[in-house]
Amino acid sequence: MGCDPLTVTAFVDGELSSALATGVERHLAVCPVCAGQAEYEIEVAERLRSLPPIGPPPGFAGQILALSSRLARATAN
Repeated sequence: MGCDPLTVTAFVDGELSSALATGVERHLAVCPVCAGQAEYEIEVAERLRSLPPIGPPPGFAGQILALSSRLARATAN
């Protein structure tokens, strides 16, 4: 495997077959650029997972329902 940023990302995301992942692991062992990319993406993913979950702001569902009703009335005419 040569340098391929998209394949490195797929590797970090666990989206590769075991055969392809093995090839990427070998490449990361000898390529500091791709290894750096993988380390960075792993760190970003860990930081994102550590964030608290968020939900919609208060009143969001009511706003959507009101907008939906207005759009339904507007298209019915």
